[in-house]
Amino acid sequence: MDIKGLILSLFLFLSLSCKNSQDFYYGLEHRGDRRISVQHISVDSIFFDASMTSLSGQWLISPAGNKLFFADRYAVGVYSYYLDGKYDTTFITQGRGPAEMSTPSLSACFDENGNFISLDHNSGVNIFSHDFSTRLFYEPLSWFVAIDSSFNNRSWQNLYKSPNPEIPQMYEYNSYVGRISYSSGKLFMPIITEHVSYNGYEKGSHASDFWKNAYTFICYDPLRIASSFKMLGHYPSVYQKNNLPVFSRYDFCVSENKVYVSFNADPYIYVMDVEGNPLYSLGFPDTKIKGDYPSTSTFEEFEERAKKQRKKYGYYDKLYVDHDYVLRTCHISDGECKLQIYKNNDLIGDVMLPYNCQILGRGADGYYYAFKRADYENEQFVIIKFTINFNEI
Repeated sequence: MDIKGLILSLFLFLSLSCKNSQDFYYGLEHRGDRRISVQHISVDSIFFDASMTSLSGQWLISPAGNKLFFADRYAVGVYSYYLDGKYDTTFITQGRGPAEMSTPSLSACFDENGNFISLDHNSGVNIFSHDFSTRLFYEPLSWFVAIDSSFNNRSWQNLYKSPNPEIPQMYEYNSYVGRISYSSGKLFMPIITEHVSYNGYEKGSHASDFWKNAYTFICYDPLRIASSFKMLGHYPSVYQKNNLPVFSRYDFCVSENKVYVSFNADPYIYVMDVEGNPLYSLGFPDTKIKGDYPSTSTFEEFEERAKKQRKKYGYYDKLYVDHDYVLRTCHISDGECKLQIYKNNDLIGDVMLPYNCQILGRGADGYYYAFKRADYENEQFVIIKFTINFNEI
């Protein structure tokens, strides 16, 4: 081989080696530009009676956009409210009847037909008709048992000794994300592994492999979990450079056959298809989020420092997708909150928020609704609404 061929072979080897060492999102096209035109929104607060609830649970907006629903996390029940805060009625009671559940909802969503889907505290899947009158389907087994009912004690022991991120039984529902979504005939669920020797807390021999190879989602058809499940998504490279379990939370939305994911420590929003293939990224960093996150090395350090660090450092938080629009909340480094607004991947809005919130959706009245907080002292929920005049953009 002549010198020119040797150099070419070496270049190809180094290129492939470099690519293989990169993260799941390596080489993705980044779309969008900065075109800021929205810097202010008007926000109103609405108060919802919470006296009949545990004050802990998940808010959803109805598919028609005319009501808000609260799925209680500690008592069986879904509470319906009008957009002005007036209580409507309660759906689903405790029991085993056609409109009942035996266990409270851990997380919930609506499918494309408006049916209500609940993942209960036993990780069983419940599907109710759009009017909540009939339970259409119930899978009492947890999803990881339904995937392989023959996974026995020896299998668990082997997994304990030899962790493998490709085995779905390694994972559990990621409650830090706190949502599920349904699209294209499948339920999308965030997952996390806290295996004793394969996790994001201990900076040991498996730490770098965890951040590179651990999956972030599982999806499956609830009617045939074992034959349809697929694990997808990984953490981006920022987590391979530093051990950042404090800022490892992420949020996601599934819209029009695309999965949008935003991680706390990464300014990009990553977009995959529903099969888990990365498509492109969008998103821009906020100038007040420095990104200088401190590492932790043990679970004890994580527990001791998580609350203070999340309060001190800025990070990217909740995500909502509305057709061509992507909205993302941000905690900036001085403790304030912001809303980024993207249209067709361009950053068109950079808006200060008076408080942190989670956007629930766009109502039939044109307002966006977001959950602010539970007021435990007065037994009420505080919901905010705001508008964005897209016609002027």
